[in-house]
Amino acid sequence: MAGSVSVKLRKRLAFKDEDDTNEKRLSRLEEAVMGLYKELDNNEAATQKDHSDFRESINELKQNLDEESRRLEAFSKDAVSSDVRLQLRGLLYIGFGTLISSVAQFLK
Repeated sequence: MAGSVSVKLRKRLAFKDEDDTNEKRLSRLEEAVMGLYKELDNNEAATQKDHSDFRESINELKQNLDEESRRLEAFSKDAVSSDVRLQLRGLLYIGFGTLISSVAQFLK
C-alpha cells in the first residue's frame, strides 16, 4: 500500500516544465498531498461501512442462532413431555390391566 501511495504521489508531482518556480512546485505538492488525504478519507469511510455491514451480518447470524436454539429447546421439551405422557399412559394401561385381571381372578 505504501509503495502504491508513493507511486501515485510521484505521478501527481511529475514536473512538466523544469522552469517552474518553487511556488508552483510547492502548490502542486500541496494539491497532491490533499488528494492523498481525500483518498485516505474515502478509503477510511469505505472501511467503516464494510465494518458496519460485517457487524450487522454477525448480529443477524447471532439472532438466527438464538432463534433456532429456542426452537430446538422447545422441541426437546415437547419431545420429553410427550415421552413422559406416553410412559404414564402405559403405566395407566398396565394398572387397568392388572386391576381387570384381579377382578377376573376374584370372580372365578
